[in-house]
Formats: sequence, structure tokens, C-alpha cells
Amino acid sequence: MKIKSIVAVLLIASSLPSCKKQYTCECTTMYSISGQSSTETTGDTYSEKMKEKQADAACDETEAKLSKASKDHAADVEYFSGETTTATTTCKLK
Repeated sequence: MKIKSIVAVLLIASSLPSCKKQYTCECTTMYSISGQSSTETTGDTYSEKMKEKQADAACDETEAKLSKASKDHAADVEYFSGETTTATTTCKLK
């Protein structure tokens, strides 16, 4: 009888939805061209199966990739326009 009760409880518990948190990596890139600035914000939502440590590492990787891409873009703008151009990117896990 105890085994049937345990099995029933396990079946019910396994059918309940997971309570894992969903993480979002919010990134902000600021461009400055000859003293005038603009800001661009993007966000990536990660799978609910991801743990916080994994989501944090993924967000760090996203920041590194976006930072390189935005700096490359700023360098292209500066090359073609001759105007001083900078770009900075920061990302936070929420």
C-alpha cells in the first residue's frame, strides 16, 4: 500500500509544471558620433531549463559578442565618415 501511495505522489509531482525562473539578458549599446549619442537596447530570453549560473555565462558571452560587433561598426563609421565614433556595450542578467 505504501509503494502505491509513493508512486501516486511521484506521478502527480512529475506532472506539475516546473517553477524554474526565466532569465533575460538585457544589453544596452551606446554609440557616440562626434559628441552626439544614441542608445540601443536589446534583450535575449533564455530557456527555463537554464540555471542562473548558465544564464549568467551566456549573458557574458552575449556582451562580449555585441561589444566587438558594436566597436567594429563604430570603426567602420569613423573610417567612412571621418567623425570620431565610440561604442560601449553592457549587459545585465534579469
